[in-house]
Order: sequence, then C-alpha cells, then structure tokens
Amino acid sequence: MGDKLPYADLGPGNTAAAVEVSSNRVLLTNGLLKCWLENAYSYETTTALVNVDSAHRAIALSGTCALLDNQQVTCLGYDPAGPTGSGLEDIQVVGKPKPVDLGVGETARTLSSGGARCIILGNGKLKCWDGLDDTQDGAVGAVPPYVDLGTDRTVLAVASRGHTCAVLDNGRVKCWGANDSGQLGLGYTKNRGDVLTEMGDRLPYVDLGGEEPPR
Repeated sequence: MGDKLPYADLGPGNTAAAVEVSSNRVLLTNGLLKCWLENAYSYETTTALVNVDSAHRAIALSGTCALLDNQQVTCLGYDPAGPTGSGLEDIQVVGKPKPVDLGVGETARTLSSGGARCIILGNGKLKCWDGLDDTQDGAVGAVPPYVDLGTDRTVLAVASRGHTCAVLDNGRVKCWGANDSGQLGLGYTKNRGDVLTEMGDRLPYVDLGGEEPPR
C-alpha cells in the first residue's frame, strides 16, 4: 500500500471526480467516464473512455448509470450477445447509452448509492426499476410508478444493495426488499414490499433508538 500502490491510469491530463467500484467506472472532471474490465486470460485491464451523452456532462455516477447535467439519467450495460474474452469489445458495447424514461416532465435529483436501482426525482419522490421488492433482477424498462413511502413523504437519500433503504424528509428511515438476514432492521426476517399493501403508511420505520423525530 502507500507509495507502493500504483495509481490507476486515467490517461494524460485526466483527473477523477468520483469512482464506482461495482462497475469499474471513474467519473472524470470533464464529465466523461473511464471504464475498464479485467482480461480473464492475461489478468491485465483494458480501458476505454466513454462519453455517455454527446450533448451533456455526467455529474454523478452509481452502478452502471450516470446522472447528467440536464437532470436526466443514462445507463450503460453489457450486451450478452457481444464478445466476451478480450475486454475491449465488451467495453465498446458498454459505451452504447440507454436513456432512462423517468416519465413525462420528470427530472432526476440523485441516484441511489450502491447501484442506481432507484432515482430520487426533482419533486423528492422515488422511482425504482428492479422490482418493488428490490429482489428481482431486471433492466431499466417501462416507467414505474412512484414508490409509496407514506402520506406526503419525500426522499432525501436512498441506497440499494439487494434491499433498499431511504432517508425521508422527516429524518426517519424506511427499508424494504430482501430480508433473509434481518437486514431491513424490522426485527424479523420476512421480505417486505413484495406487494403494494406492505408499502406506504403500512411500511414501518426502522427503529433507530432515542427520541423519535416527528412523523
């Protein structure tokens, strides 16, 4: 470690603004992405510079998705039919942008950390694309409805990783999705959010101890 740990080669003059380790991507200060894949045959890495949108800069990164400076989101994904051995061909496939349909008139404020399964919109509402219960794998597709987290509630921050937790505007936290290890913090191990009747005001807050903030 320390001085013996080499820097990642970002290319001449490139500097980093953010990094996403789950998808091997670095957001550069010029709004472009630097992506790399390991070559399974030589254990070397191949890098490529990706411009996710020719008209706009990327300003935030989560998983394979980027938030652009026009408050829209575009995602980069692998083509399962594409080449898979050299790394370079895979990265070139990744470079094909897949815009996210947020809905008519909607803008994005923030991407969820841990992978952009969820997007906080400009109005503070939340939309998620991998199934309500966050246990189903799936690509960005048809526009989903808002995630119901309670009457008049909006979202300040959200994180997704097999399950989803959101910090709400009242300072409290709600979690839903896979719960086999009790990771939702609800005191039991049953999944929560598989059906709409488990969401909204019926989805309990996580007990963080101490004096409860207002509802």
